[in-house]
Amino acid sequence: MTTYDDHHVTPLAIILRLCIILLILGAGAFGTKKLIETGPKTSRIHPEAAIPTVLTEPCKRQASMPLSLQALGTVIPSSQVTISPRVTSTLVQHIDKDDGSRAHSPLLEPGQHYAQGEILALLDPTDYEHARIQRTADLATARSALKREQGQRNISAFEWEQFTNKETATTLERELILREPELQAAQARVDAAEAALRSATLNIARCTIRAPFDCVLLNKNGGIGSQVTPQTPICTIADSTAFWVRANIPVTMLPHLHADAETGSTAVLTRAGSAGRIEWNARLIRFLPEVETKGRLATILLSVHKPLQSHAPLLLGSSVRIQLHATALTNVTAIATAHLRENNTVWVLDEKSTLTIRPAEIIWIERETAYIRAGLTDGDQLITSNISAPVAGMKLRTPTQKTEATDGN
Repeated sequence: MTTYDDHHVTPLAIILRLCIILLILGAGAFGTKKLIETGPKTSRIHPEAAIPTVLTEPCKRQASMPLSLQALGTVIPSSQVTISPRVTSTLVQHIDKDDGSRAHSPLLEPGQHYAQGEILALLDPTDYEHARIQRTADLATARSALKREQGQRNISAFEWEQFTNKETATTLERELILREPELQAAQARVDAAEAALRSATLNIARCTIRAPFDCVLLNKNGGIGSQVTPQTPICTIADSTAFWVRANIPVTMLPHLHADAETGSTAVLTRAGSAGRIEWNARLIRFLPEVETKGRLATILLSVHKPLQSHAPLLLGSSVRIQLHATALTNVTAIATAHLRENNTVWVLDEKSTLTIRPAEIIWIERETAYIRAGLTDGDQLITSNISAPVAGMKLRTPTQKTEATDGN
């Protein structure tokens, strides 16, 4: 049986136990402190800032650099005319002339070539020949009446000389006595008859329609036997001595080009064909006085001489590639357009191996090449690689400098 005395703990025992616990805790804390104080010491090392590595290429300024411009153009006629008759008649193939010869009209066929003055079409002149005969008779009648009137005036003039009171006669009386109004009327009838005869003769000539210039027939309307009037187009022709090529170029390129029919900038036109590359020579002849509406580009015209007489005819409506030779550029530096930076600037690695950002004066861009007048000097190290966060004055290095630094360590 357990008694009260067996479980009774005295105050002294409690204090002793607390002292033992505190002693153990104190010894642990003291040991931990000693371990910390006597352990190895470490120091914080600050990493060096990374210097970006860039690629560069030296700049070389050119005293004179040939220049060419690439563009696309469309072939159009230099002159296109719709032929209509000046008189009303019927298209025929043959007509007999006054000298006994016979004029022949070739059949109008699209693509047919005609020399200047060659017959394009013939109209039946029968009605106008009859009219000429009538006008010839009218002229003969008028001239006969004029001669009779001239005889009457001579008689009147003789009688006027016999008149004793000439001094008292008025001007009108004198003209009436001398039959001047009748003579003027007879002369006017002769003039009118001559004009009518010339008109009838001209109408006969207009029955023969000739080519106004060397041309090629584009299309025709009607054929032999067709009734035509001045409002009826017979055919459409285009000048075959020269075709034009219409193209659009940037307005900034105009100062470097020269337009003139004789001395304008030269160009080479090319078109891909089944036989390979086909070329034609052309010349810049004109700047049109307005820009095209969509791209605000300048419009130019080039002329191709005798485009249909080459081994490969240049056809109207064709699209061709143009290589236009411009005035040579002077004192410029050529760089790739990929090396132009924001706001038309360039990056240069200076002698202190820091980044310099310079504005560039671009005077010409051709495909993937930009020509710079100001902003780069001979020997400048142009940065050709990208920098993620470029800041003027930041330190940079090239792969060569990076290798030297590694070898030095």
